[in-house]
Amino acid sequence: MKKIRLVVLVISVCLLFLILSGFASAETELPSKPDLFSIAGYGVEGGSYVQYAAVGEAMYKKFGIKVRQIPCGTDISRLSMMNAGRVDFSAIGSGAFFATEGLEEFSEIDWGPQSLSLVYECQNSYAACMAVRGDSGIKTFADLKGKRVGYLLGNPGLTSFVTGCLAWAGFTWDDVERIDYNSTTAAYAGVLEGTCDATIQTSVAPTAYQLEASPHGIYWMPMPPEDKEGWERFNKVCPFFGSALISIGAGLSEENPVWLASYSFPTLFVNPDYDKDKAYWLTKAAWESYDLYKDAFPNMIAWNLPKSGLKTRRLYPWHEGSIKYLKEVGLWTEKLQRNQEALVERQEALGKLWDDAVEEATEKKMSNVEFVKFWLEKREEKFPNWYEPVE
Repeated sequence: MKKIRLVVLVISVCLLFLILSGFASAETELPSKPDLFSIAGYGVEGGSYVQYAAVGEAMYKKFGIKVRQIPCGTDISRLSMMNAGRVDFSAIGSGAFFATEGLEEFSEIDWGPQSLSLVYECQNSYAACMAVRGDSGIKTFADLKGKRVGYLLGNPGLTSFVTGCLAWAGFTWDDVERIDYNSTTAAYAGVLEGTCDATIQTSVAPTAYQLEASPHGIYWMPMPPEDKEGWERFNKVCPFFGSALISIGAGLSEENPVWLASYSFPTLFVNPDYDKDKAYWLTKAAWESYDLYKDAFPNMIAWNLPKSGLKTRRLYPWHEGSIKYLKEVGLWTEKLQRNQEALVERQEALGKLWDDAVEEATEKKMSNVEFVKFWLEKREEKFPNWYEPVE
């Protein structure tokens, strides 16, 4: 009898072990891994193109996941590609602010506030600022009066930066000669070729280094933090940039840093209904491949997720698949959760306000021009202030 009881006990323990093992393996089982990610990115002349290439190569080496880039000239085209399902995710910089808030081009009736979810966020260690030829004689924003200044069509984020720089000096676009460009690459080349006097540049873009190496050299118009009135005028137009002492990029070094501006970039977005497993893997693969690409490019330190992207002044909610991964590796915090809830609530409220506005405008048979004014007034009444992250 004792032997029978012992056998029964052993069998019971073994069964219990198998059951618990099954539960444990179910809990730790990874979502299905994709073979390919496609991204609507920036032009091949921009610094971000090189970064995505380095990240993609590392993800393939470590996880066997390929990344295919499709260069796009504007935020509108990048979002259009993603919304149409032609790419998995989109790289958007400061333009994401206007997209999610329904401002600038996104105030038109064909667009409206875009619900976007983060799958990866970086904080620039290089600058996005106004660059000119070193021998142009232009030293401050006040010197831009009457000069040729680049305007980026379909790119409200970067264009607002230039508008803010003009506001810094008390100017508007009426005080300069506006030169329209369809892409950042074309605008960068304009200064290099001499067909434009000034435009926004990223300090690590290949064209910035080309300008530095040219007979003219490169000069960055400074944005010193002590000019509080200038920053106040600038931030009223462009609230998502902040002061930063930059030493990475063309014409810059540890010995020769300049006070410029920086923002959250390169930021990777998907739509909220994007596949949770794929979002999980994109975040996981990009972060866990970091050691393989961190030395590939000067700004790759920006991809250090816990030290950079998760500490930035974040204005967009994360995708639930990415949150699942961040929780698994202990990177998700109570502060992030509070901010997440506030941001989701804001996106939902903006979407509801937009739907109501469209319905009312349709009933009143408003033109597109009338609608934009109508929407912006309704939005200003409901959301008079820029979003401030939850502390």
